Amino acid sequence: MTSAQQLIYDTVGRPPIEGAKGKLLKPQPGICSITGEPQEITADARRALGENFTDHSLWRAHTARVGPAALWCCSGKGALSPRMWSWVCAPGVDLPDSVEKAPWHVPGLCQTNRSNTRPIIDLLMQPLAGEWVMCIATSGQKHVLPYATTNHGGDTSTIRTEDTTIEINHTRFRWVFEETITLRRMGVTAENIKNGAPGNAIKTHDQLKHWHHASQRIEHLRTSPLVDLALWCITKPIMEDTNAYPTPLTNLTRPQSTQYLRLRDSLTDDGPSRLDFWGGRAATAIETAAAGADNANQATSPSPPANHKSQCSPPTPHKWRKQRLRSSTRTTKPGPPTSMTPSLHHGTSRLETAPAKPRKKQKRRFPY
Repeated sequence: MTSAQQLIYDTVGRPPIEGAKGKLLKPQPGICSITGEPQEITADARRALGENFTDHSLWRAHTARVGPAALWCCSGKGALSPRMWSWVCAPGVDLPDSVEKAPWHVPGLCQTNRSNTRPIIDLLMQPLAGEWVMCIATSGQKHVLPYATTNHGGDTSTIRTEDTTIEINHTRFRWVFEETITLRRMGVTAENIKNGAPGNAIKTHDQLKHWHHASQRIEHLRTSPLVDLALWCITKPIMEDTNAYPTPLTNLTRPQSTQYLRLRDSLTDDGPSRLDFWGGRAATAIETAAAGADNANQATSPSPPANHKSQCSPPTPHKWRKQRLRSSTRTTKPGPPTSMTPSLHHGTSRLETAPAKPRKKQKRRFPY
């Protein structure tokens, strides 16, 4: 497998390394310390890289030599410096073009930043089968590309973000992203999401219920780099684009949303995929509707169980009789102003008017 640095260096066309670092390259074969690959032309790693690269534990080898690809990833100034950009590289794949101010606009490469996180989100949700590289620079102050790793298909990939290397399961990232963007669209701030607090955005009981459900699903991951990555990817344009990144609870009534949440929770990594599950459910709903349902809502709505008791069931004749007797024997006597006191009888609430009785003054009793 080609190293990430060599893969990106070959994709951009192997540009020359300018400045004092380029002059240190000599025709001396050796193993590159960063990539771990043999190179015909190398430079002294200590002199070429300086003292800025102290985390040598992430290097593939420790040979005191560095090749052109790794040296190029660590060079440049301003917008030409690789540390200023987030990189998505997949040779032979039609990737979105780099942002306008990026120095490289070549096929198979996308240089981006937080102004356009769509290429990063789409690739994390649907990884490629061939070789691809992704590294994310959140501040632009630290080198990220020298520590990136090449991925090749599979359900798990390695992503380098600033100071952290994340092993990402793409299925898990998808549902973490869905729950996180749901909370952000509710108005919950990124800080409150990481703290597990609703904040001032939650005002109604339904909003509190949906917040609690989404927050509990990522409760064990609130302090993980996976949530940090999802929050970094979710920007204002992403939250406004409900077509490409829909909210799971959009256009659902309260009973439908509750049913959706229960069904979604029943899907695990070991079970059927969501696409297969909902595809089969849609086909079943169509067949049911064709067999005699009046409409699609009737076909897809669950029927109540046999032992279901309505919460709004009318009272029994015995209760009606007691209520009529109480109402017929109630009399109003003249007297001081009345006070409204609530009274509960057999599950029904009723307000009765009772005269306000003056409090009796009790005499103090002494022990003699």
